Amino acid sequence: MKRSQVFVSRLFWMALLGFVGIAAAACGSGVGAGGAAIELGSESLARSDVQDFAGMFGTLGAPADTPAAEVTPASIGSSLEFWAVSAAIEQELGDNITDAHREGAKMWAESQFPQVAEDTPLFERLQGYWASRLSIPEQELRDQLVAVNAEQGEQVCASHILVDTEEEANELISRIESGEDFAQVAAQFSTDTGSGANGGSLGCAARGQYVPEFEDAVWNGTDGELIGPVGTQFGFHVILHQGFTEGGFVFEEVEEELRNLVFDERIGAAILAANVQLDPRYGEWSSDDARVVLPAGAETELPDLEGLTDEGLTE
Repeated sequence: MKRSQVFVSRLFWMALLGFVGIAAAACGSGVGAGGAAIELGSESLARSDVQDFAGMFGTLGAPADTPAAEVTPASIGSSLEFWAVSAAIEQELGDNITDAHREGAKMWAESQFPQVAEDTPLFERLQGYWASRLSIPEQELRDQLVAVNAEQGEQVCASHILVDTEEEANELISRIESGEDFAQVAAQFSTDTGSGANGGSLGCAARGQYVPEFEDAVWNGTDGELIGPVGTQFGFHVILHQGFTEGGFVFEEVEEELRNLVFDERIGAAILAANVQLDPRYGEWSSDDARVVLPAGAETELPDLEGLTDEGLTE
């Protein structure tokens, strides 16, 4: 008697370890003279840090003692994409970020990515990314939930107790009508152990989520009504109708998905408009698909930066 209530979040097209990532920018030619590989507003990553940044970036999700990953032009491109994304997000939400958000983000980065040394550009970017996520106001998330639930349309809420025979169902109905608590009876007797452990709760569902007999019973019921026995292919149900609602998502259960939705809507435009400048030796930004396009012939060979002066990098 399971139903699936899938919360679909519109994430960015590039994702890594739960990160939402997208990058789009205008390619600039001014990067390099100051030793920067990439710039976005006041933020920059030095050329001297790029290989370490990419090597650490390639270890995300690996055990703490994992050595830095092999650095290739493609891995550099991916790491620079993340750098730009995190910088754009942090700048967009910077006014909301408090010391508490930064402290929480530091603890998160330390626990999730122990292989990334503190006081490195990647650790700073990871902190900034997560602090930005944490800084989205709760009211903005709740406003998003109202919109999401409205899109779901009317839903019916119910709890049930599932047993094998009609006789058992009638006996339980008598006990509940005599004053026993529905949730306690469900926890003790329901063969649907998943909902039974939660007092029989099935949450709320739109039309078409249940088998026909159960569907007819709950949609024709009224708030507070005890319904049953209702026979289905699974057995016999005792149903407690718990009313109707516009959308059935509960904030505490979908807060993270709501955060992803708000990120999509609030951050997408900012990233698309961001003026990211990239040293052309690492590639260029493609505004069409928001990625680093490697320089011609650079699919296997790293950029030759040794021995070049800052002036040479701007040629």
